[in-house]
Amino acid sequence: MPRTLRRRRRALLLAIALTQTAALLPSLPPRSTTRQRATPIADDFCVLPPDDADISATLDDLLTETRGFDLALRAAPIVAPGFAFIAYPYVAAAFRAVFELVKNAPYVEVDGGQYEINILTPTLIGIVMPSLSISFGTLVATTVNTLRQRQLDLRVLLNQELSAVQLLRVGLDANFRGATTMNAREADARAALLLEGYVARVIQESSGRSSEESVSVPNNELGALSSLLSETAADASSTYQNNLHALVATLSERRSARLAHLATTYPAVHYAVLTAIAASIVLAYLVETDQEVLQFLSSLQLRLLFTILIGVFSGVGSVVTDIADPFRGAYRITSTVAQFFPLREALICDVACKRTALDDPEWPPGSEHI
Repeated sequence: MPRTLRRRRRALLLAIALTQTAALLPSLPPRSTTRQRATPIADDFCVLPPDDADISATLDDLLTETRGFDLALRAAPIVAPGFAFIAYPYVAAAFRAVFELVKNAPYVEVDGGQYEINILTPTLIGIVMPSLSISFGTLVATTVNTLRQRQLDLRVLLNQELSAVQLLRVGLDANFRGATTMNAREADARAALLLEGYVARVIQESSGRSSEESVSVPNNELGALSSLLSETAADASSTYQNNLHALVATLSERRSARLAHLATTYPAVHYAVLTAIAASIVLAYLVETDQEVLQFLSSLQLRLLFTILIGVFSGVGSVVTDIADPFRGAYRITSTVAQFFPLREALICDVACKRTALDDPEWPPGSEHI
């Protein structure tokens, strides 16, 4: 509930700020209105703007949103072994009771199950446990390596997108710098607004809580920006047109590659298989130690071994869960996303300056003397 109140308060303050900005700069629609009701160019491309409530204002907000998830991952390898150490006698007794109920043997054991264990041990140790261990180790190694490489690739692609956006910002400024018509100046402001919207979209897509509907390759501002550059080619300098279109195309390719990496992950059945193998190894341990003599003479040692087993599996589960999400946990790549926040603030300032220039009665310079 406090988080909901903070979000509502943040949304209210943002709405007030946008209202004041609209009063000072009436020449273009307010920024939020421009996103919700796009320009005709954006309408042609059906751009679905990111919701301001889903965009983290600062890096601290981005980290705060995942604090509970991070705490759970850190606590699991500590809490699970402790619980296993305490619960082992009850787990062993429950397993013994269920095993006896299912077996429904017509005889009574007088050796505490020693004879049965001696018969099962060669098969259990020689065939079952090696097969389970090799399968589990192979799957875990493949999963961790693949997901880690995915994170590294996402980091590279985000850095490349950041560099392309910075170059595009400079190119747009140079392209419209010598514009002498009102249409070109309005296009300049709209281009800066579209670029700021794209940066906001990247931040939203990198928050770890974006929906599948908003994260799609066609849903972005680059098509509208390319069309805007094509329509204003006659009013702006033609020197940078080809370079700007090439930058937009490069940015679109890197975005497509990044979203492809985000969408490429293991299905739920993969993690279900890993869980089943780990549970099978625990079950094999309970079968091997299901002896009354062992339970009586070596209860502490069995507790410690069971605790180590559960600790290893809970640690592996935490690592796999952590590394499966690029923007949460200890393996996060949020430091790369953090570079987009100052760029977005700079673009917001650019939009405000261009809006103000549109209302300047003394533009172009020297017009007051004409």
